[in-house]
Amino acid sequence: MSGLRRGVHLVDRDRVSVRSSELGRWVDEAKTSSREAFVARHRCFFLLAYMSKKADAVGFKTELAASSEESQGTLLVLPLVKREDSPYTDRVSIGRAPNCDVVVRHPSISKLHTHLRTLEDGTVVIVDVSGRNPTLVDGRRIDASAPPVLRSGMEIRLGDVSATLLDARDTHAALSRLPGRR
Repeated sequence: MSGLRRGVHLVDRDRVSVRSSELGRWVDEAKTSSREAFVARHRCFFLLAYMSKKADAVGFKTELAASSEESQGTLLVLPLVKREDSPYTDRVSIGRAPNCDVVVRHPSISKLHTHLRTLEDGTVVIVDVSGRNPTLVDGRRIDASAPPVLRSGMEIRLGDVSATLLDARDTHAALSRLPGRR
């Protein structure tokens, strides 16, 4: 798939097990839907990330990110959409707190780690609001005065969690290649 960057190997059949019901649901939907139908149902960006076993030990405090953590473990498919009861109308929040729009339960991710904002021209930018561990986009810290515009294929790093940002079209292609039904 074009645009995928270092770190996350989305279609390595030896590393992915479709045992998780949530991942299995996404893979099944991709395999049983045309790309056009999938895109029509999911008009959003997705984060695809491998979550390490360390995610099971989430506490109250944010841990410092390690300099390098293997991207191994369970594959997460996270649609970047607002929750219906979200108090913020102008952004999608990402963090480990249960009241964020997108919850990523990992000890190196802040309770509120980052926001996605849609600008007047329709472009979507990412804004870092984390305290201890910065959000990196393609290996660079986010400049608060010039937040980057999101594009499919970007590498997003939240604490120790490296993910690939994909639009719905590229998400469908990646998930269709994973083992599962069909």
